[in-house]
Amino acid sequence: FLIAQMMATAGRIVIPFCIIYAGRKMEVDGAAIGLFSLAFLGADTLTNLVWGTLGDRYGFRLTFILTVATWIVSLVVMIFAEQPWHFLVAFFGLGAAASGYMMSSTTLVLEFGERDDIPMRLALSTTVETTMASLGPVLGGLIASFFGLVPVFIISLVSLVAALVVLVSAVREPRHLKAESDAAVQRRISQ
Repeated sequence: FLIAQMMATAGRIVIPFCIIYAGRKMEVDGAAIGLFSLAFLGADTLTNLVWGTLGDRYGFRLTFILTVATWIVSLVVMIFAEQPWHFLVAFFGLGAAASGYMMSSTTLVLEFGERDDIPMRLALSTTVETTMASLGPVLGGLIASFFGLVPVFIISLVSLVAALVVLVSAVREPRHLKAESDAAVQRRISQ
């Protein structure tokens, strides 16, 4: 989980550069910036309910997977955008992914392990995330300055794909793990 979280956080390095990228592909005035901001922030607000409902019903591992997938699709839409509405869709997707990431990564940490270990898990998870979140924009800015925006988008996509692979292949839903553990304890008791 921590590796997936670190890779997903590394994938965020591109977010500040998306408006710059949009400005290079189309004329971005104050109205366009306002619409893109509305799409990003509106998606955050609207999809918060969707992510919460999905997480409560099916587990926050699923929301984390869907969040990272949404992020990837949104960046691909951004890269190939030609029309203003393409950028609106991309910014909406990025806002939705940001909302889902914040909810699922934090809530998933709470579901792993025993209740007494929650403070340690939160501390470790927050340390991993904030370290990457602090280094990412600085590294992204240096890469963008020396090599342009394309490598920043590529690094972000590679990081997000790696996070998705780890989430799907190596992170199990904690609710299922707890149910399996409880069932194993019950079998031992009955024997």
